[in-house]
Amino acid sequence: MNNLITRTLTGSVLVSAVAGAIFAGSWWLFALFFIVTFFAVNETMKLMGLKQGPFRRVLLLISLALYLLIAIPTQGRLQTEWVPPLIAMSAFLMLVSALWLVREDTLNELGRAFFTLVYAVVPFALAVRIPTGGGLWEGEPWLLMSLFILIWANDTFAYLFGIMFGKHRLFERISPKKSWEGWIGGLIMTLAFTVVLKATIGLFSTPHWLLLASITVIFGTFGDLTESLLKRSAGIKDSGNILPGHGGILDRFDAMILAAPFYYFCIILIY
Repeated sequence: MNNLITRTLTGSVLVSAVAGAIFAGSWWLFALFFIVTFFAVNETMKLMGLKQGPFRRVLLLISLALYLLIAIPTQGRLQTEWVPPLIAMSAFLMLVSALWLVREDTLNELGRAFFTLVYAVVPFALAVRIPTGGGLWEGEPWLLMSLFILIWANDTFAYLFGIMFGKHRLFERISPKKSWEGWIGGLIMTLAFTVVLKATIGLFSTPHWLLLASITVIFGTFGDLTESLLKRSAGIKDSGNILPGHGGILDRFDAMILAAPFYYFCIILIY
């Protein structure tokens, strides 16, 4: 009972913080996700088994710099085409730093470092860009809020359908509790809920909303499973302990990590 209360309180604070930052303005969202990225990078480095030392500290600095370059709110247009070069430049900086800081198993360490950049930095930076498209359109906080609403709706419906009808495991090796019945139920109910979302806030046509919802459910599920795979490989239950009753940042944003980039680029195509 105490754990349920703790989870509920922590979840309420987290949801309020995310929603508040989204509607408070781009700089508030930028600041919140900067903090989130800091912890996400540290948790990912732990999952990757990167050793404590100078290389890990340099990776953290480069990760935060990459976040700043991609996510910082600007008056002009920071084109989407800039994102891949920024990621490549960050990877090359890691390669250069490895000349001095990595003594053994260099390729393995560089691979884990590059994964950390892509997995723990890029999704949060792109999420900050969603309300404005990096300057491609006027600020619309509901664009990002809708991503979280769709993720939360899918999680809720998939959980309920899984409890009631779940018999066939989705990926038993990785997540024994997830079922095909739960996933299909979550998808169908989220698509139905999306019609209500469209009627409430508009923005896109119904087919476009259904496309965004489908992308969110599919890649959000992959995000959840991917984080479970990383934790299972590392032999740990939670990615961290910063969120009482929930675990770490990655445990709470796992679905968003894979869904946000595809959601963002889909919106660009729609616009």
